[in-house]
Amino acid sequence: MLSVILPAYNAQETLSRAIESLLVQTFADFELIVINDGSTDGTRDIIQQFKDPRIKAVHLAENGGLINALNLGLTMAERRYIARMDADDISLPSRFAEQVAFLDAHLDYVACGTSIINFTEMLGNGVRESYMRYPTSDEEIRVALHFFERNICHPTVMFRSAAIKENGIRYRKEYLHAEDYQFWIELSKLGKLYNLPKGLVKYYRHNEQISAKYYSDQIAISKQIVRKVIREVWPTIKDDLLSAVISLCVHQQGVHPNCHFPLKELDYTIETILLMNQETRHFDGRHLKRLLYFKRFRCSFYYFYRFNYLTKLCCFIRFFSVEPKRAVGDLIMQVRVFYINRINKW
Repeated sequence: MLSVILPAYNAQETLSRAIESLLVQTFADFELIVINDGSTDGTRDIIQQFKDPRIKAVHLAENGGLINALNLGLTMAERRYIARMDADDISLPSRFAEQVAFLDAHLDYVACGTSIINFTEMLGNGVRESYMRYPTSDEEIRVALHFFERNICHPTVMFRSAAIKENGIRYRKEYLHAEDYQFWIELSKLGKLYNLPKGLVKYYRHNEQISAKYYSDQIAISKQIVRKVIREVWPTIKDDLLSAVISLCVHQQGVHPNCHFPLKELDYTIETILLMNQETRHFDGRHLKRLLYFKRFRCSFYYFYRFNYLTKLCCFIRFFSVEPKRAVGDLIMQVRVFYINRINKW
């Protein structure tokens, strides 16, 4: 029924718990493809400790990189569904069962992810955990994909094998460090996407993970992807408006842009996008408006304004007027990220 792809490179500290979390899944009908990507530590020994017949281990002589390992896994995967897993994360026992049940019951959906539980190991203070919501509906995910917001968490996803094999979808090297983002864009053209609202994967946050080490590269590649997909939706969009969309949507946490983004120009950008969407109806209007107003609020954290805290308050009130409950939750998360970044700088 299911093939699980788990790449591992020098993962001796976390790999054992990742594999164990898969072997105790309540849904047991799967093969686990573990790709040791040329590790130089004890990764190979850890893999060989497991004697479960569902494990198919591949030991590469040299490190070829994540994209190479993922594509090898796609080639090897022979089951109806394909699931992803990272070597430093933990899947909760019911993850596979719930995702398989959803895809079995909804044939028009090509992929199903989940929300996540972030966890960080604190020196001398145990483990700190926090729930992170991902958009659930296909309409909300599509808006998030095109305007660079949280959409699908890579190590949580399960998708239909036939969809990617019949359409030649692979992780592409030209989108290095943002290969999953482009993968979702291509997959979204084949059917609907969904995220289970439960946090079914514990996502390990640490400084050595790829998303942390290559964060600035991810942002640069993501800007290219956003430019491309927005132009696909609105081919006649002017370059200056497209650049304004990037300024509105794509930010690097903790880094303030050199240029200013006046509120009048910001509001004009949002209203223009909403008017364009009224004509084309490419996106769900409610989800688009909510996301753009959230982006407006977040801009008050990334650009310097003369009356900075007053500007934050005004932007938040506008966001709150669209969707109060989500606004409060996003405010708490945004403030938390803002001060964590400030503390890390100290």
